[in-house]
Amino acid sequence: PTCRRSARSPTPSTPRTPTPGATPSDDEPTRGLIKIAAVIGRNFFYRILTEVAKPVEDIDRRLSYLKEIQLIEERKRMEEVEYLFKHAIAQEAAYESILQKKRKELHLKVAESIEEVFREKLPEFYGMLAYHYSKGENLAKSEEYLIEAGKEALRSSASYEALNFYQQGLKLYQKKYGAAADPEKVALFEKNIALALFNKGRYESALTYFDGVLERWGAGSPKNKMIIIFKLIFDLLNLIRNLYLPIRKRRKFPTVRDNEIFDLMYKRSLVLVDLNPQRCFVEYLSALKRLNKFDIAQIENGVAMWTGASGLFSWTGFSFKLSKKILDHAKTSIDKNDVKQIFYFDLFELLYKAHTGNWRGINEYDESLVEFNLRIGEFWHVSTYLIFHGLIKVYQGAFKEAETIINKLSEIWESYGNENAKKYRDPLQILYLMTLQKFHDALNEADEGISFHIQGGREEGILYILGLKAIINIHQKDITGAQESLSQAGELVAKQTRVPPIYINSYLIGQFSYDLYLLEQAILSNDKLNALHYRKNAAKSGKSALKNSQKCTFESANVLRLLGIYYWLIDRQKRAVKFWNSSITQAKLLNTRVELAKTYMEIGRRFHENRGRNLKQYGIEAHEYLEKARILFEEMGLQYELEELDKIRAYR
Repeated sequence: PTCRRSARSPTPSTPRTPTPGATPSDDEPTRGLIKIAAVIGRNFFYRILTEVAKPVEDIDRRLSYLKEIQLIEERKRMEEVEYLFKHAIAQEAAYESILQKKRKELHLKVAESIEEVFREKLPEFYGMLAYHYSKGENLAKSEEYLIEAGKEALRSSASYEALNFYQQGLKLYQKKYGAAADPEKVALFEKNIALALFNKGRYESALTYFDGVLERWGAGSPKNKMIIIFKLIFDLLNLIRNLYLPIRKRRKFPTVRDNEIFDLMYKRSLVLVDLNPQRCFVEYLSALKRLNKFDIAQIENGVAMWTGASGLFSWTGFSFKLSKKILDHAKTSIDKNDVKQIFYFDLFELLYKAHTGNWRGINEYDESLVEFNLRIGEFWHVSTYLIFHGLIKVYQGAFKEAETIINKLSEIWESYGNENAKKYRDPLQILYLMTLQKFHDALNEADEGISFHIQGGREEGILYILGLKAIINIHQKDITGAQESLSQAGELVAKQTRVPPIYINSYLIGQFSYDLYLLEQAILSNDKLNALHYRKNAAKSGKSALKNSQKCTFESANVLRLLGIYYWLIDRQKRAVKFWNSSITQAKLLNTRVELAKTYMEIGRRFHENRGRNLKQYGIEAHEYLEKARILFEEMGLQYELEELDKIRAYR
């Protein structure tokens, strides 16, 4: 809210001019003034202090004295003169010296003074009022202001403050009413706690509250596995019917409670994207079935929920056809004047095109859309939008743009404390550093990222980072480290029946790269027995990586390049060249310049190092491909790869 100057006083922010007189000593009135200030807090506004401390004479002179002895300092905040205890211990000591009964009286007096002095901009003081009424043991008023403070904090995206206010409010309410507490009132507190946790990206904790509130409101989830499977099939068929054979019928008009339920169901599904992708699928389809009973235009975020269903099918790799159909269906309902709806559509179209490989059809990164949606607290959607644009920029070798996006995710984490932003920032930063061959820094980031993800129970994030770590280990020829990373990642994969393709990508690439490394070493050392074993392993891991790349195209050109290496190693040159040409075609299609240059270098190296073989039939000149690679590496500033090219050229 905008700060407004009170109409009651022409100069509300200016202290009275001190009257001449003797400098106050450490007398009783001065000590009393310090105690009143300590009750207000470490920071205290001049107008509140003078209102509460009316009986104290010469307040301005005493404040000047306290400034002179450097107990307090003066500053301007919220268009008001405010004082600050320079040392917290001084404020705490003064506060503790007040008798308990007197403290309560002073807290109540402070709260009443705030209501009087700042009545025209009271929303800015809800949290302070709740605190003072709580300390004054006026639980009814404290609860009232805690609820209002939480609402204000949620509106301003101040999730930490909102969470604190609502948790305090629920505790006070339950203390006051005990077993007689109104379940609806408890649900209100829990709902707002869930939203505050959601805004902070603390999804595991938020899920508990979302489940509890929806259960109270009759929108809970079934627990029986057979019922869940039956419901999943039924809801999926219902969605397909509505897409392909829509039935015109009168739709229900939603109540306020209906809108609340849909909002929580949608946010719960977003929470489940990483925590439990399978359950996310079940819950989202259930929410869509419920949504189809209503006039979607009357549902807040109704169009967004429909659009989001496209992301459900592309993210999981379940069906790109259904994902596209939902996007086409949702596009006709988008309000062109609603920036939020436009952003939702742009995001889920981005997910679809990123997964299917239509990268050239993706809209450019829009900073204005990001800023607008940050202001209204759309942290999940903004973070997801940023990570996908960031990944594309790294693969395309647009490192400055990628760095800008990484910094934006860092800013959201640092400014808003949103854990989802950090969850996405960490793997993007690791990939960025790895691509620039800054392996030491990347490994440090990986270890820190894994620790952070473990704290939040984000196993998919841990899996993705472990895969990147294994790839880095292989680059550094740390095979023991790669084996350890892949083993840990394999344990996570074994625990889940279905992992979204984007999360398992790096693990599959890491495993395939690991098997190829061992195969090549066995061939070079003429270890035929182990070579046969590693050949089988590489064939299997290569097949898995190729299958996954068809559902998530980020590593598609890389997989094709690695398959070329596999066939080259087993002396099937024609098939190797075929895969390398496919890698080049795919890299050009996606404009993934990093992978295109690596494939050029791989072809040039293999043909350069095997000049004695009969390779003329392929029409490939090694130096031409090495030169193509050099041009691209120079454009992207990849010095490490340029040094590798020099080593290849020096090979005789």
